[in-house]
Amino acid sequence: MSRGNTNIHRTMQLTKIKQRRAGKPKVRTGCSTCKIRRVKCDEAKPICNRCIGFGEQNCVYIVPPARKPQPIPVRPIRPIRPCPTDEAPLRPRVPTIHLHSLSASVPGDEAERYYFKLFEDGLSSDFGGYFETPFWTHLIPQQCHHEPTIRHAILALSAIHSFRASRIVGKPTSGEHLKFALIQQNKAIASLQNHMSSEHPQIRLVLIASLLFAWVESFHNNLDTAAKQICSGLAILKWWQKEGRRKRKTKEDLASIDPDLRNAFSRFELQLRSYLAMNPLFHDPRLDDGGEEVQDIPNQFATLDEAYLYAVKLFKAFLRYLRRSPRYMDGDIDLDSCEEERKCMEIQINQWKKAYLRISRIIEASRDIDTRTHLASIQLMASLLTFEIMFLTSMTKDECQFDDFTQQFAQIVTWCRFLREKDREIRMWVGMGAFLRAQFGMGIIMSLYFTATRCRESSVRRDAVAILKEFPCRNGMWDSLQAARVAEWVIEREEGTGGKKFIPGGCRVRASTLKMCLLKDGIQVECMQGPADSSQKLVRETLVWEQ
Repeated sequence: MSRGNTNIHRTMQLTKIKQRRAGKPKVRTGCSTCKIRRVKCDEAKPICNRCIGFGEQNCVYIVPPARKPQPIPVRPIRPIRPCPTDEAPLRPRVPTIHLHSLSASVPGDEAERYYFKLFEDGLSSDFGGYFETPFWTHLIPQQCHHEPTIRHAILALSAIHSFRASRIVGKPTSGEHLKFALIQQNKAIASLQNHMSSEHPQIRLVLIASLLFAWVESFHNNLDTAAKQICSGLAILKWWQKEGRRKRKTKEDLASIDPDLRNAFSRFELQLRSYLAMNPLFHDPRLDDGGEEVQDIPNQFATLDEAYLYAVKLFKAFLRYLRRSPRYMDGDIDLDSCEEERKCMEIQINQWKKAYLRISRIIEASRDIDTRTHLASIQLMASLLTFEIMFLTSMTKDECQFDDFTQQFAQIVTWCRFLREKDREIRMWVGMGAFLRAQFGMGIIMSLYFTATRCRESSVRRDAVAILKEFPCRNGMWDSLQAARVAEWVIEREEGTGGKKFIPGGCRVRASTLKMCLLKDGIQVECMQGPADSSQKLVRETLVWEQ
């Protein structure tokens, strides 16, 4: 080999060596902009080279506080037992793949790239909540590059979120956010109509669009329209699962509706069903046509996300049962059939709790579990305890039965306050802002609303209302400020202006009859008040509430 070729070969080897990324410990001292973008910061001051490349004018360096073990407000537990050798190992959570720095390549003008960047930098992970949600962090950003329907819907969602957030923090409301949202929403609808008129419309695109349209309508407070969008999407998905499979031949067609999309529908369906269980004003017969069965719950869950997926299925099945239970149904009820269904539900709840026990013990005892996993576990347990109370009180209309669960209501409030305070601390530290936490899946609004309207211990229910007002957020159909206003009205009806230490059964609102309807300038609420007999009276009032 000649000397020249030897030098070339040696240079290529050195190049390969240089291309190998050296492992370095993570640091917490980079600028806030690089933290949000999740890129390595060179910590140059006053402006790091990353920010210079992104066109930023300044850098903000926040000195992180010293890490301290955060106690979680849960009841004491027994030490972890040694794991038998036949138990499945606990698998670590696999982080979601995030697609970053896509806004520059997304088609559109400067305003459209701005709103897409808002979604990419914060809302995509915000919407997913504490559990892994590739639908928002991977699938949607990818679809925005080649599907105009999805792109315009996301831009509308980002703009209407900005509009709502500016109103909550008391800033002058910018009509430009709302105007842009409406324009993009119309473009998304027109694009979908063009796609549907094509020769080969894609069911997958229609399903994604129905989810995004429902989310946008919920931000507009058009809850009936949002509910109908979800019901239509669920009907299409059900058809595809049963009838459509016979017409598809390739594996690509069968896999076109991936698990991430089905899980996203499942999460929004749970929010819809929980909202309708607390507010039975809207009803769609398609919600009563059975649903996904909960079966084959494993003996133990390997990951928290696996436990969450089974919990969503279990909670949806319970909410279907609840609509047919004696507490929510009037007239003749097949009590034997209802009791049999209740026993099956009880078996499934106990199976899930047994499978979750080992993960719960490890999370509570470990200091190496990340904060997001801790918060996800707390949210899951608060939701489970809420559904258990609903389940145990489903066979009677007596409001006094809720008095047996005051301690459990207090535990729910404790968990929820810890979760919201820790969540706000994290969001403020990374510069995401503390207001209008929008979460697409399971949240805590329903648990707090249920506590405030069912628990008659004044301090507990008022603390639940305070959390709803202090930490504005939206969970699917649920709006925390709207829920707080209705809960305050219920408390005033039952306790009066001076407050009562004990509320007699004849003074209690029959919570299962409580309905609320959003108006242009307020909320219309109505319910039955009094004992569960013919002496009840109908109460109706319009509450002042600025949407």
